[in-house]
Amino acid sequence: MGQWIDVCSVADLEPNAGVCALVEEKQVALFYMPEDKAIYAINN
Repeated sequence: MGQWIDVCSVADLEPNAGVCALVEEKQVALFYMPEDKAIYAINN
């Protein structure tokens, strides 16, 4: 399993929506789901 890298604060994320980020030259999508109290990340 890879290590977590901070790319933004929770305040930068839209609830129940996804945003893209470029992390170490790879695209990732972050999804903030407040009902689950979770942030999910996937790479492309």
